[in-house]
Amino acid sequence: FGAFRGDLLVGSQSLEIQIIDGRKACHIHGLWVDSTCRGNGIAKKLKLMGEVWAKEKQCDFMDTNVKVSNEPMKSLNQKLGYEIVRYNFRKQIK
Repeated sequence: FGAFRGDLLVGSQSLEIQIIDGRKACHIHGLWVDSTCRGNGIAKKLKLMGEVWAKEKQCDFMDTNVKVSNEPMKSLNQKLGYEIVRYNFRKQIK
């Protein structure tokens, strides 16, 4: 999905249907909003559009990852009813 202002792309979302924990899910691979357009509801609109698409595809739930430091997106996800269900751990090996 894309969000435009005129001909300018100001936001996008990449979705994929996956089987997660044995159930059909819509995974949000990436959601981006241009830094000059943040705070205007574009991410929320994209996420809601994705939920409509996922329902049409008969997915059981939405799944997404957010960086720990991304407070605005963590807050938006919580406001939209998303909850933390797993943690992603990383270890540097170099």
